[in-house]
Amino acid sequence: MKQAKSCGNVDGCNAKKSLGWLWVAVTPLVTFFEIALSRCADAARNLLGEDFRGILNSDRYAAYNWVGLEQRQLCWAHLRREFIKISERPGVSTELGTALVKQQEKLFELWHRVRDGTLKRW
Repeated sequence: MKQAKSCGNVDGCNAKKSLGWLWVAVTPLVTFFEIALSRCADAARNLLGEDFRGILNSDRYAAYNWVGLEQRQLCWAHLRREFIKISERPGVSTELGTALVKQQEKLFELWHRVRDGTLKRW
């Protein structure tokens, strides 16, 4: 299926019945959903705004490459899957991947304690 050239769908029309994507932007106060006919960089810019100044938590999808690296945070679910894949490779990768998975688990254990109040952040 050919991807639509337009990065819109704001008007709700989809005469060609093209595949659509759900874009989501989340802040502590608001969650915004938008359906677009494309996953291109223009769709990401439309969602986030040309002057985006926040922190973007996402996968490594190329549509986000216009956002500076200092503003990007990789999704922990994607990282965990990659750590597991590394641990399943032969040789030294097994040890490295296993150590990465254990560090990620420890990090989240500590974060959950901070979140539930059993460990102080500072």
